[in-house]
Amino acid sequence: RIVYTGLQPAGIVPTIMANAASASRIDISWSAPPNGGAVASYDVECRIPPAAFALRANVPSGTTAYPDTGLMASTLYEYRILAKNAAGSWGYSGTASDTTFATSGVGDPAPRPAFLTAFPNPFRSGRGVTIQVEAESGAPLTLQVFDAAGRRIRDLTTQAAGHLVLGGPVIVTWDGRNDNGRPTRPGVYFLRFEGGGRVATHRLVLAGP
Repeated sequence: RIVYTGLQPAGIVPTIMANAASASRIDISWSAPPNGGAVASYDVECRIPPAAFALRANVPSGTTAYPDTGLMASTLYEYRILAKNAAGSWGYSGTASDTTFATSGVGDPAPRPAFLTAFPNPFRSGRGVTIQVEAESGAPLTLQVFDAAGRRIRDLTTQAAGHLVLGGPVIVTWDGRNDNGRPTRPGVYFLRFEGGGRVATHRLVLAGP
């Protein structure tokens, strides 16, 4: 039995482009489907290959651009657009990708690599993972955990700064929880450190309970 809802299909987004704007931002733009009037909203989906796509944002009809911010430097991100009508009917675009810059400022020297380790890896959320990184005393630093879609999951900056000692490494523990204190799902995560002109990224694997 076929039920006619009176709604046109949302259609397929014909073109999509991704252009890196900085070390932490990629600008995504796309064109509306030929029957653009049937589109109620767009889902912007993102991934760090080969991970699965995840929802990054939902924007209303009439919007054909989205600045994706808070990304990791020197990282390839891939995007696709999902056009939806009021009934939820949808159509995916093709994909577009670009790599964020290595530095946050034009003409700045590339950050030096930093020593960054995590053990055990893979780890379980009940036991956590111990993170060790070299950092310069007195230098501002950031230490953050991102998921495979590039979303920040946990900010360990305050904890790291509190463990910074003169001439010694920073040693902190991530318990597998997000900034709201909730357990994160098993999967691949990325640890990013930046401070004192040094930068490092480390891949983490959170195993099941």
